[in-house]
Amino acid sequence: MMLFMINCYINMIYAFVYFGQLFMTLTPPHWCAAPNELFDSDLNLTLEQIKELTVPKDETTGKFAKCKMYQVNFTQVVGGNLSGPDPTWPNTTCINGWTYDFSLYYPTITSQVITVDCRLSCR
Repeated sequence: MMLFMINCYINMIYAFVYFGQLFMTLTPPHWCAAPNELFDSDLNLTLEQIKELTVPKDETTGKFAKCKMYQVNFTQVVGGNLSGPDPTWPNTTCINGWTYDFSLYYPTITSQVITVDCRLSCR
């Protein structure tokens, strides 16, 4: 019986080590952060509209790019009453950092280190 209890205790520790990796390395959805002037209350833009305006979509998947954003003067774009982004706008890497969607996930080590990964993979 004593051997069984010792085995249970050791296996419980191994379970935390083994499964802890899954929860620590989840990568939450992320995209380039928009410039602060787009969050001005006078512009009356929702977060989804700001994301649509600042982050290009991948042509093959239709998903938002994780490490690219449009390189335009967004104040002039919003002032010009454009309904959406122009695919011919130039792209650049994330200038203002990243925005993470924590609605389903929580901050993990991956969301803290992803800035290094994107800086290296986007060049």
